[in-house]
Amino acid sequence: MDAVAYGELPRLRAAGVTLEYRLIAGDPGRATIVLLHEGLGCVALWRDFPDQLAAATGNSVFAYSRAGYGGSAPIVLPRPLDYMSREATDTLPAVLSAAGIDRYILLGHSDGASIALVHAGTVPADLEATIVMAPHVFTEVCSVASIRAV
Repeated sequence: MDAVAYGELPRLRAAGVTLEYRLIAGDPGRATIVLLHEGLGCVALWRDFPDQLAAATGNSVFAYSRAGYGGSAPIVLPRPLDYMSREATDTLPAVLSAAGIDRYILLGHSDGASIALVHAGTVPADLEATIVMAPHVFTEVCSVASIRAV
C-alpha cells in the first residue's frame, strides 16, 4: 500500500479534536503498537510500514495524525512551547482511550519519539515498551542557529 489519501481514513474524537487514524488488526492478546509520527508526518506518510510491522509482529498497529497534521483537525498557531509534552500527557492518553487501546507499545519517530519518551515518563501501567527513533533529547547548536535564522 502506498500513501493513504486524505479523507479515506476513519476519525475519532479525543481531547476535544477530531483525528484521523488507521488500525491494522492483529492478535487481540498482544499489545497494540501505536505509531507516533515525526514533525512533518501523518498517517499517510507511514506508507506501508504499519502493514509490514503488523505482518512481522502479529500485533495490531494503530497510527493517528496529531491535530494539525494530515487529515486531522487544524490547530491554532503559534503552539505553546510545551506542545509535545501536552501531547504526551494529555492528548495521547485521550486517543488511547477513544481507540479502546488498553495495552500498548509506543513506536515514535523524531517529534513522535520525544512524545513517546515524555509519555513513558508518566509511568503508565498499560505501556509495555517504548521504541524511539531520533528523539529530540538535547538542543544542538545548529538547531538553535537555524531557528534564529528563520
